[in-house]
Amino acid sequence: MAIWFICKTDAKGYIIYENKSIIIIYFLLQGMAVHAQTMMNRDSLLKLLPAVKEDSNAVLLYINIGQQYESSEPGVAKYYYRLAGDLSRNINYPRGIIKYIVNYTFVLNMQGLYDSSLILNRQSVELSRQIKDSVYLAKTLINTGSVYRALGEYENAAGCYEEGKLIFGIYGNVEIAARTDDILQLLYTDLKRIKNRSFMVKGQLPDCERLMT
Repeated sequence: MAIWFICKTDAKGYIIYENKSIIIIYFLLQGMAVHAQTMMNRDSLLKLLPAVKEDSNAVLLYINIGQQYESSEPGVAKYYYRLAGDLSRNINYPRGIIKYIVNYTFVLNMQGLYDSSLILNRQSVELSRQIKDSVYLAKTLINTGSVYRALGEYENAAGCYEEGKLIFGIYGNVEIAARTDDILQLLYTDLKRIKNRSFMVKGQLPDCERLMT
């Protein structure tokens, strides 16, 4: 039996639901996305590789190169993101690992690989807790909540959004905290509607169309 809505992704991987309120949620999320693509001259970045040293600057270089390939060659983007992640582990650079996860999972989400994305996003949350970086924690919670939503796990999504909103509020980012609160109100409204649908089966996920262009 069909679920009451279907979802699609646009060229940048944002989820677009037929349900009006969920469209609004993802519109709000676009303005607070943790992943921020930096467009640079790809050839210029590639010329820096021969002289690269195994340090945090190299991690950022790999990330920047990967971002230039996201829309055209996602497999290449993932390759450079993995280089960033491997190097970050080798030099014990936890923030680099988080940067790798944020960017790598952005591509996974574009490809509809939400289960794999969720595993990594949860790791980024745990790592942010370990290094006691509240800003990273809030951002990774929002990212993880978005993946939970894509998987139809609305209660888990709400938990991540709630904690992220609280941290943003404590540390003075009132704008993002307020926007997260708007997302939560819409999320709880849709969760209530879903629970009230007599044909809903516990654990059933929405049927999704992924439009990869």
